[in-house]
Amino acid sequence: MTISPNGGEAWGIGETHTVRWAHNNLAGLINVYYNPSYPSGEWQAIAIDQSDDTLGWVVPGPVTGSARVRVASVNLPTYMDESNGDFSLGSGVTLLSPNGGENWSLTGLATIAGLGPTPTAT
Repeated sequence: MTISPNGGEAWGIGETHTVRWAHNNLAGLINVYYNPSYPSGEWQAIAIDQSDDTLGWVVPGPVTGSARVRVASVNLPTYMDESNGDFSLGSGVTLLSPNGGENWSLTGLATIAGLGPTPTAT
């Protein structure tokens, strides 16, 4: 049974998040997949032959609002579960302004505002 992500999460690309599932008394290994374009996209392997019930996953692209995770038994591939709802993969940044309809002068100054992680110097 998939525990996390199970729908509604917003995970940033390049961040590490924990995928969790429960074995529900099923012995054996688990394969973990994700679909960035559920329901029409293809399932892509995250990890094969997992014995634990958690996995640290470095979130890949593309940016999407319709991703899901699936866990499946290696020994009984029809025994599987997936996220109950879509979750988002993105940059972790939300653009607040401009948000459409603005008219900017070519010679003037304008403010671009957003919400997101605090930048760090490298």
